[in-house]
Amino acid sequence: MRLRTKMNLGFGFVILFFILFDGFFLLFLTQTKTVVTRLVDRQYGYSSGVNAINEIVMRIHSDIWDAMLFDTNSRERSVEALNSLAKSFYAGARELRNLSEANRANLDKAESIFRSYYLFGSRILEMPDLETFQARTDEVGQFKKNKNLLIEVLGQVVESSRSDFEKSLGSLNKRFSTAVALSGAATAFLVLASLLVSLFVSRTLTRPISSLEATMKAVEAGDLDCEAAVSTKDEIGTLARSFNDMTRQLKLSRDQMKDQERLKKEMEIAVRIQTALLPENPAHAELDIDALMIPAEEVGGDYYDFCLDQAGDLWISIGDVSGHGLTAGLIMMMAQTAHYDTVFKSRGTRPSEVICSLNKVLNANVARRLKDHSFMTFTSLKYSGDGEFLFAGAHLDMLVHRKGTGRVDAIKTTGTFLSLIDDVSACTRDERFFLGKGDTLLLYTDGVIEAADREGRLLDVPNLCDMLARHSGESVSSLKESIREETMKWCGGNYRDDMTIVVVRRKE
Repeated sequence: MRLRTKMNLGFGFVILFFILFDGFFLLFLTQTKTVVTRLVDRQYGYSSGVNAINEIVMRIHSDIWDAMLFDTNSRERSVEALNSLAKSFYAGARELRNLSEANRANLDKAESIFRSYYLFGSRILEMPDLETFQARTDEVGQFKKNKNLLIEVLGQVVESSRSDFEKSLGSLNKRFSTAVALSGAATAFLVLASLLVSLFVSRTLTRPISSLEATMKAVEAGDLDCEAAVSTKDEIGTLARSFNDMTRQLKLSRDQMKDQERLKKEMEIAVRIQTALLPENPAHAELDIDALMIPAEEVGGDYYDFCLDQAGDLWISIGDVSGHGLTAGLIMMMAQTAHYDTVFKSRGTRPSEVICSLNKVLNANVARRLKDHSFMTFTSLKYSGDGEFLFAGAHLDMLVHRKGTGRVDAIKTTGTFLSLIDDVSACTRDERFFLGKGDTLLLYTDGVIEAADREGRLLDVPNLCDMLARHSGESVSSLKESIREETMKWCGGNYRDDMTIVVVRRKE
């Protein structure tokens, strides 16, 4: 039943006065609902707009960084993307300016900084190579500084918007206080006519409005978890629901900003940890070794390592966790710790024993404790000297370029995936192969051979063998870089999985 009908039944003989009062109050509620809706829409639009502009700034920074560090063959597309993102930035700034004149100065400042940010970003993309990029530190530093200034100014826009919102809440609270006062005066007048009417009016109007007022004060004080009680389906109930929707949207916006900042910090820590765990290329009397890993996300699931056991034998390992991201990175670090601990304490241990020990650790931690179904391919190689390698575990074929014949041999690995079952000893055995003097061993992960071109064609093993043969006369470091560059050229820099390349050559 509508509020007006309830009050007409209660007042009876003072119907004329009630109609005038009710008309005024309904007009107030309608206007207040409109104010609340506009306030919510404007604040939500501001939050969404600033988030969108923030994403544009971070996307420009990320695209330019990727183009300079990894994607030197697609600058033209990076310039086009920069221009497109710049248009989106200005469009977003115009929309924010339309929402509120109070932030015009901050938005003008943001556009001014962005023009400098865009200029330096364009200059960076015009740099001919990575060496120039690394040498021109002033321009690169100014580019970073402009990004930080932009984020700071956008934060000021959000803070100004929040302050404006709080002021609007204060104004709205005053309007409600006035309405409560008017309602109280009307109730006092009606008590003279009928005690029953007075109680009815108090229950119908005063209590829900007071409740909503208390809720508004709590929200104004910063308690966005507070919600107004909705006990009716009339205009007051609609207003309370609108107010509740507003507070929920504001809380969601605030929590999203906190979550984004927290995830950003956690990702930075994870990247530093994983980078610190990558081994240095070892110096060896008989072997030249070089390696690299490029994660598909900030943290990858690829793995490679070099270490010496108690007897001084060199161990080389390579593996790949299914998927990529934080979970894959965590499993990768478990594998590295377990493998290193087993090898470092060993003397005369066989690769098959290392694989079985590693599988038990991964199965216990990943499958049982984490309840995760990720698995890992892993091959462990032990170099015994004079070109002899013992190996065990299941990973991709190992490629060996024979200097004497120019042929590339594919050495298959046997075994099974790790972490899925508790014991893999039944399907794990030691095998061996030899490197002649000048022969080159290439280890890799599936991110390399599954790199796809624009037509969706995979790089695949035959093309990788061809790269190895064509660049076999180069040093191990140059060979590694040549394979990386040709792989990136094949996929246009748009790789979908982590890439790892390990090159081992027996000295002549």
